[in-house]
Amino acid sequence: DVPSNQKGDFKPDSKTGVNFPPSDKNAVIDIPLGKPVPVRGIAIRRDTPEGNVVQFKATLYGTDDKPIHTQPLESTPSGNKNQPASVNPSQLPSDVPVKRIEITDIKTSDNQPPKGVVLDVKACTEATSGTTGVSGAGAGTTGVSGSTSASGSTTVVASGTTTKQCQEMEAIDDSVSHNIIVHPEDVPSNKKGDFRPDSKTGVNFPPSDKNAVIDIPLGKPAPVRGIAIRRDTPEGNVVQFKATLYGTDDKPINPQPLESTPSSDKNQPASVNPSQLPSNVPVKRIEITDIKTSDNQPPKGVVLDVKACTESAAGTTGVSGASAGTTPVVGSTSASGSTTVAASGTTTKQCQEMEAIDDSVSKNIRVIPNDVSSDKKGDFKPDSKTGVSFLETDKHPVIEVPLGKPATVQGVSVPRTTPTGNVQQFQVTFLDSDKKAINQQPINSSSSPKGDNKPPTVTSSQIPTNKLVSYVVITIQNTTDNQSPKGVVLDIKACTEATAGTTGVSGAGVGTTGVSGSTSASGSTTVAASGTTTKQCQEMEAVDDSVSHNIIVHPEDVPSNQKGDFKPDSKTGVNFPPSDKNAVIDIPLGKPVPVRGI
Repeated sequence: DVPSNQKGDFKPDSKTGVNFPPSDKNAVIDIPLGKPVPVRGIAIRRDTPEGNVVQFKATLYGTDDKPIHTQPLESTPSGNKNQPASVNPSQLPSDVPVKRIEITDIKTSDNQPPKGVVLDVKACTEATSGTTGVSGAGAGTTGVSGSTSASGSTTVVASGTTTKQCQEMEAIDDSVSHNIIVHPEDVPSNKKGDFRPDSKTGVNFPPSDKNAVIDIPLGKPAPVRGIAIRRDTPEGNVVQFKATLYGTDDKPINPQPLESTPSSDKNQPASVNPSQLPSNVPVKRIEITDIKTSDNQPPKGVVLDVKACTESAAGTTGVSGASAGTTPVVGSTSASGSTTVAASGTTTKQCQEMEAIDDSVSKNIRVIPNDVSSDKKGDFKPDSKTGVSFLETDKHPVIEVPLGKPATVQGVSVPRTTPTGNVQQFQVTFLDSDKKAINQQPINSSSSPKGDNKPPTVTSSQIPTNKLVSYVVITIQNTTDNQSPKGVVLDIKACTEATAGTTGVSGAGVGTTGVSGSTSASGSTTVAASGTTTKQCQEMEAVDDSVSHNIIVHPEDVPSNQKGDFKPDSKTGVNFPPSDKNAVIDIPLGKPVPVRGI
């Protein structure tokens, strides 16, 4: 074992990591998580001065201390110091609580024992989204909320404070953009606003800035979740860059600059792999260097997309006092340090991803050149069994989707889940409320050939950040059979405002009146009653012990003592009797809930 006083350097914010003794050439690292939790990521960073781990295997153990998967999960190899060895998140068991992780088969770059080892394990814990209380006559609210860490410790926020959650937001706002400095020759102040990710043009650098350095001061230090330079402006030419992050002491957080992935085309930004970014370390400023361009000219059309993690009020607790009501004050802080405060009687807003194509939106869809009949438009919804089929003359129809209430769009796809679905690829243009194009060029979706289970999709990384979209215009490019589009359903994920906190109505002798709601893309609002706890949907596994034992199979049911093996963490699963060749499985969920995946 390594000495106890060195074990703190396994933490992901360690500058040195842990060096293993010579006898640990074939080391096994046993990581007990304390409180069992689902695991979302496992990586060993290599950016410490002596970091030498290039690959490893991981075994996850469940609450029964038995392996969750039959074979250890092999990490991707680390190609260089700035790229950690990491397990592909898709290999990790979804929503299965993990008690401990065992790291084995550690390979190093120099065939020596592991050195500079830093462990980066992402786990999914419960978060309190905010509580309100209704207390006795003449008294105000005294709310207590907390968040639980993976080790089981609980942080409790006292009455009269605001609970905090980390909310990812765009760091390059007006204040930050105008404080950016370019070396050796700075760009004019009146052009710096075009560094923002919603700029149509971006910033063109002067001829002397062929080897430019971009210094981005964040104003208020914050953990950084993403760094990219978009290239979808008319003159955008940046294909790769390096980034150095500086901490509150203005010293580099990463020993070596982080190299971005290269941009292969206009619609794919050059971006730093998020797994390379230091987790939960406040960043004071970012320095962009070694900028490569597609034409070996100075950078042009430069748009900076930096995602920072800021504290947001996820719920408020009232200030108690005799004959006093609640006067909660909640606010969200931007990366530049400005604070927006919501007064008593208002609600804090957070962005919640939801399905945009509901009844109201689908009925108002317009198809060009030949519109489809109104009674068929409901079949554009993603839960339609048939979808919408077009005339043979309409091989490349244009589908205009009005969102009702403007929203930021997170993703667009055309699933082939219907019997006749045949769309292989499409283009999309986003329009603002004046029907002006937000993206200069239509964005091409991925191509989904016949037999591919993945639908053609435009992902969030291709979509203009933080721009309110009023219309989504989809043009079908081609189909798997070269016929007109058939069985078309539209899946548009939009980010709508959701109330994450509560508000109080103050007044002598009055308690808390909590109001919470979520707004759909078409503008309808659901309001929660006074004095309750605001709810947010947290995805979890529905088929637990209780549910699995109530499952019924037709025509011949399986024995009760085998039904527990319907659970997703079962090693064997359930075998059906010979008479159940065309079985029907009836799954009662107990308490009705929205379903996120089957």
